[in-house]
Amino acid sequence: MDAGGTQDMKQLEPATEEVFSCRRCRSVLFTDADLERHTAGQQMLPNRASSQPCSSYFLQEAPSWISPEALSENRILCPNPKCAARLGSLSWSG
Repeated sequence: MDAGGTQDMKQLEPATEEVFSCRRCRSVLFTDADLERHTAGQQMLPNRASSQPCSSYFLQEAPSWISPEALSENRILCPNPKCAARLGSLSWSG
């Protein structure tokens, strides 16, 4: 609080958190807090031209909703059983 008794407005604004969800059913998958921070070119992916911007997300750890079967098949499916849309693939190399 300042001398006038008012709080700084920036302190009152909640921190925004980016949420990643399934395109089909909108089930929440993870947030930006779960992402591993990286710089372009830090992780070298095969068959990727260096002029393309990085479109990969690196999670700190596998979410609990990814099944062991999906991990062995390198597929990521929506955790909503009514949806089960293919979200992408994964690779443990790196």
